[in-house]
Amino acid sequence: MKDAADNIALYSCIRNNETKNGGVMKQQHVDRINELARKAKTAEGLTKEEHAEREKLRKAYIAEFRQSLQAQLDDTYIVDHQGNKKKLERKNGGGKD
Repeated sequence: MKDAADNIALYSCIRNNETKNGGVMKQQHVDRINELARKAKTAEGLTKEEHAEREKLRKAYIAEFRQSLQAQLDDTYIVDHQGNKKKLERKNGGGKD
């Protein structure tokens, strides 16, 4: 089982958008996504170029998030009441790889 220090490190990695393989969604990209989201809500709206940019940044963010989550799940083990440790396995038909 993970102790408190492991949980803090895990939270820190999620909060900083870090992945196991060292990939990091740069804060400036996240800021730009948020900036475009705010602008989309205004009367001015977004231009076609800004829509395309927002879509590209969103897809990159989602890809990084999924990679990070998959890395965490790959390092997850289930410990039964007897102390046996078993690697977490993907369910059959469980989504994309």
